[in-house]
Amino acid sequence: MGSAGKGIRQVVMHIDHDVIKPIIKRQFVYNMRYDPDENIKGDAEIIPRGAINLAVRETVNVRRVEFLNATANPVDMQIVGLNGRAALLREVAKGLQMPVDEIIPSREKLEYNVRMQQMAEMAQAQAGQAPQGAAPQGPTPPAPAPGGGAPQTNVVANQNTGAAA
Repeated sequence: MGSAGKGIRQVVMHIDHDVIKPIIKRQFVYNMRYDPDENIKGDAEIIPRGAINLAVRETVNVRRVEFLNATANPVDMQIVGLNGRAALLREVAKGLQMPVDEIIPSREKLEYNVRMQQMAEMAQAQAGQAPQGAAPQGPTPPAPAPGGGAPQTNVVANQNTGAAA
């Protein structure tokens, strides 16, 4: 936690010890004296931990972000994998109190997207292969414009037939 956060942490710590602890202690004593249920009665120590948890959460989130930055390279991505990276992002987003489900897809959805992408790449690779015995086809240069002049490059074509619209 930065220097600005230290002041906030001290304020929260004072609220914990001077406000929260006495209120909880009085409620505990009241419950022990007047509640008819004997099963809840026992000995307990009231220890407020709001400031400590605040500091720990902040530190953990900073370390997670540092870890994300350190593993943002192709070699570490192979080790951590897409699911591991998504899990790290989920935890960082939770710590920042962001809507995790809206930002990061679930593990199932992520695996589905990866499978679909792999299938699309395979289909594209198969479609790009030339039949045996045929010469490989490269991109064809644009045809000259009717009546001479520069070739037409901005032509809209039908996806199914390839004919110009």
